[in-house]
Amino acid sequence: MNTEKVYPIRVVIIEDNRFVRKGMEIMLQNEPDFELIGTFPNCEDAFNATGIGKADIVLMDNRLPGMSGIEGITYLRENYPRASVLICTAYEDDENVFKAIAAGAVGFVAKKVSPAQLLTALRNVAEGGSPMTPHVARRLLNFFRTVRQRPGEIKLSEFEHTVLVWLSRGESYNTVAAELSVSETAILRRIRKIYQKLNGSLNKI
Repeated sequence: MNTEKVYPIRVVIIEDNRFVRKGMEIMLQNEPDFELIGTFPNCEDAFNATGIGKADIVLMDNRLPGMSGIEGITYLRENYPRASVLICTAYEDDENVFKAIAAGAVGFVAKKVSPAQLLTALRNVAEGGSPMTPHVARRLLNFFRTVRQRPGEIKLSEFEHTVLVWLSRGESYNTVAAELSVSETAILRRIRKIYQKLNGSLNKI
């Protein structure tokens, strides 16, 4: 997947709700550092389009008609590995979070976030970071607490655990960075490492 920010940041949107999709489209078209490659209501249409291979980021729902979001992430990882997949969803339950991470998603944002927050999340992904919602942070803390006693299991470092604790409380990346005396970019890149550790743990189960 792409981890270096190159302008413009090329984005493909896969979202079945036409109102949400249109809102995302208008949002990106008004930002000079983004190039919207295409918007699609499902994975099948997106993957049949010629522009999908140009995407730096695929912004997609994880519950879609036809091919599911999880299946779509797997397809992208296998066929377009340079594209980073950012999930924008109203569903943050354990099963879907873990399945999406195992499939290769690099981050999550809730659909209720503001346009400014969504744009920030997209820029963070382009810089090699991984957005994480407080809800997902709490889920990951619970998961790693459960598996840490297993012999040979992948574990969080003390720093990574602290990052999750702060994020689970709803603190901003900037606040967490200030508390831990590191840059915001360092926090976002560490989140991606946490996702990778979860991916490794899930693939061992």
